[in-house]
Amino acid sequence: MSSYPNKYILAIVSCLLIFILMYVLRPLPLSGVASKSQLSSFLPDQIILEQPNGRDVLSLRDLSRYDPEQSLDKLNQLKAKGVFNNKELFAYQLMIEVNIALHIQDTDKVVALMQQLKVLANKYDLEWLRADSLVELAIENIRAGKLQAAKEQVNKAIKLAEAIHYDALLIKAYNTAGVIANISGDLLQAQSYFHQGVELGKAFPNHIYNAKLLANLGLIYIYLEDWEKALDFIVRGKARYKESKLNEKGLLEVLYINESYIYVSLKQATNARKSLEIAQSYVDKNTSTRLKLIALKSEIDVLRLEGDYQQALVVANQCLNYPNGSLYPLQYGQCLMGRALSNIELGQPHQVIDDLFKAKTLFEQVNAQNFQTHLNKALSEAYDLLGNHQAALEYFRLYSKANKTQLFDRRQSELFQVQQLLETQSLRQKVELATTEKQLADSLLEQQVLRHRVIVVMVLFLVLGIVIIYRHSNRMHVLNVELERLHGQDPLTKLGNRRFFEAYIAGYSDNDRDIRKALAIIDLDNFKGINDTYGHSVGDQVLIESAARLQSVLASTGIIVRWGGEEFVCLLEDDGNVEAVFQHMNQALADSPFKTDAGELTITASIGVSTGLTIWQVKNRLDQKLNLADEALYNAKATGKNRVVLAMP
Repeated sequence: MSSYPNKYILAIVSCLLIFILMYVLRPLPLSGVASKSQLSSFLPDQIILEQPNGRDVLSLRDLSRYDPEQSLDKLNQLKAKGVFNNKELFAYQLMIEVNIALHIQDTDKVVALMQQLKVLANKYDLEWLRADSLVELAIENIRAGKLQAAKEQVNKAIKLAEAIHYDALLIKAYNTAGVIANISGDLLQAQSYFHQGVELGKAFPNHIYNAKLLANLGLIYIYLEDWEKALDFIVRGKARYKESKLNEKGLLEVLYINESYIYVSLKQATNARKSLEIAQSYVDKNTSTRLKLIALKSEIDVLRLEGDYQQALVVANQCLNYPNGSLYPLQYGQCLMGRALSNIELGQPHQVIDDLFKAKTLFEQVNAQNFQTHLNKALSEAYDLLGNHQAALEYFRLYSKANKTQLFDRRQSELFQVQQLLETQSLRQKVELATTEKQLADSLLEQQVLRHRVIVVMVLFLVLGIVIIYRHSNRMHVLNVELERLHGQDPLTKLGNRRFFEAYIAGYSDNDRDIRKALAIIDLDNFKGINDTYGHSVGDQVLIESAARLQSVLASTGIIVRWGGEEFVCLLEDDGNVEAVFQHMNQALADSPFKTDAGELTITASIGVSTGLTIWQVKNRLDQKLNLADEALYNAKATGKNRVVLAMP
């Protein structure tokens, strides 16, 4: 983004000032100018508050979310008093009964009550109730694993709620839509929905879904394995929960379980156990089966981290034998996977494959892409344990492919955050401009003598606005330049990244189309074992040193970038001697040990090379040529690793 020269800004300012003066000073009647009013947010709670006993009804609605027994007693008391005597109050009675039925897991009653709400909404044309019912149905379908039906229902609810400005429900609807996208693996869409909910929630500081939205944003970063951001959102979610003075134990349970999972992933067993125990303290007789299954699954993860695989098996069987547990396919599938992983660690391959394929069926049923990715990794480990190395390699390739997609999603997520920042700034400017227009309209309704004051105010605001926009454009230019630099560099190894690589090959002109090139994929051998054994900090040291050694071998006519994980991509001129160059790279890695915090480590790599390419082919058929190199890499891995394999022409 470039800034305008000063003379053009002055010309624009002058023209705008002349236009405003002509507009303000033209003959106008001093009355009859309509001001633009903002549409207020619709809130059915306000209708209930205006009713006799309305405050008691709302208090009971909140109580029904976490204490079904006490709620049922108070509901019967209010019924006996004849409180629910109009359509709005009757609708709230039904919603309270739905909450109670959900807690006692009376599915048939929930369905019947939902049908009554639908009939009531249609009979009296209550759009707010129709939207509310659709969101509740969507939530129930999510729990049952019926994501497509849930998606259709919540999209209808969002349209209805937006049309009537039912913002309080939109917060809940955006959260529900985000959960569906999250489970389906569309993390960017999920992030968008959750951010919309967070923005709307600022107008409703005590809304129960404010904390849930932050918890779900944390879950996105868990899937993206960005543990720092995930923990930040979990902490913010807990703080928002305390600020709202709500009493929903299930939400706190989920927040602490997600926190425990983060610590499990970071191999911090003590913190993981501490968070799990706090989560378990919120489990009681009113806790739903779904949340109890989630708690059991979390305990399996912590036990496996602690090395108590036998007890992990016991808890996994408790989870799988829990009454009505199979009604929750996502959670049930995770317990199957937990049992399989525990058996793998114990070296007991019996039943592992069967459990994993049962879990695979359940994850496919609910389109849980993230869980399917981890399941492919588990299948690879299981087949390797059984000695079926061909199947193990195939499932590892599926896992690796999905993992690359996850890296892309993470980059997209980072870009989304920058976009949100820019859009928020833009929205604030629009609000300021709208406020200014309203002030002008109100001033025009006053006496004629105030016109000169209006002109002065407008000129000041206009000049201030242009100055702000001018300075903002300069700041955005600086920010964009910095983003371009950062997005082209891998922050760990300081090599270029995929974005840099694509920009590099795009720089070749048509005159260079016949330049001969060789394209290679370099993958560090057994790198996962280094991370698992010594930790990610040692793994990072290996990546940094590997990048330095590979770069030192490369001639000035080529480039090497970090493609993702332990994988590097190299492009250099094909002079007929490229195999020797890549052999030299292998020697540079293997000849001397790597000095790390864990001691000296021997590192090797497998390299797949596609030769005889023109730069035109690299530019226009990059994915195809990378696949050739990837197949050669696969052959290098399959034939013993630590070698260079040229792709078949």
